[in-house]
Amino acid sequence: MAEQIGMGSVYRPETGTGIAWQPGQAQLWMGGKVIAQAAHDTPSPWAFWHGLHFGTAFPMITHWGFRSVWTGRVKIGPTQKTPIDDRGTFWGWVTFDLLDAPRRTWGILDTNPVGVETPYPPNEEQPANLPLRLVLAHLIVARFRDEIPPDTWMAVTSLVASDQLARVFSRTHQEAATTYGSAWRLAMGDSLMAAPLRDALCIGLGLTQPVAA
Repeated sequence: MAEQIGMGSVYRPETGTGIAWQPGQAQLWMGGKVIAQAAHDTPSPWAFWHGLHFGTAFPMITHWGFRSVWTGRVKIGPTQKTPIDDRGTFWGWVTFDLLDAPRRTWGILDTNPVGVETPYPPNEEQPANLPLRLVLAHLIVARFRDEIPPDTWMAVTSLVASDQLARVFSRTHQEAATTYGSAWRLAMGDSLMAAPLRDALCIGLGLTQPVAA
C-alpha cells in the first residue's frame, strides 16, 4: 500500500483539514477538500477518537498526524551538571535541524514518577501533537541514562503509523510504561500529565467526555 497521510485531529475550517464528526458519518478533510467519508456508530466525538475509530474508518490512511506532520532531525545534548532550578530539575539542550533555530531546553523533573519536559520545534507548539512529544521524551530519557550518545543527529517524526495507534495512545499509565520502557510521564512546568495518553489525546483535541446519565 502506498503511504498516505491523514490528519487525525478534529476538523478546523480555517485549515480545511481534519476529521469532521457527525452522527453516523465522519468526513476526512485535507486541504479544504473531503478526501473520504465513512459510516460509524459511535455516540459522541469523544467515543470516536478515544476508541481510535478513525483508524478503521479510513483504512487507506497509512500514517496519521495530529495538528502537525513535523518530521526532521534532532540531537539531544548531554545532561548539565547543575540543576536548572531549586526543584532539582536536570536539563540539557535539544537542537532541531532547522536554519536559524535556537537550541531549546529539555528537563527531567525529580518527581515520582519522573516527569519529562520536551520542547517543540519552532512554530510547532501543538498540545495535540503528543506523538512528537513522546518520541522526544523517549530520546531524552535514553540520553539521560547514557543509552544513546550525546549530540548525535536522529530522525524523528510526529506521524503515527495506523497499525501503531493503540500502542502509542495507550489507555493506562501502566501500558505506557511498558511501551516506552519505564514509568515516566510527560510534564509541563511543575505538573505531570495526569491523564492517560488516550484521554490526553482527546483533551488536546478539545473534546469533552460525555457525562454519564
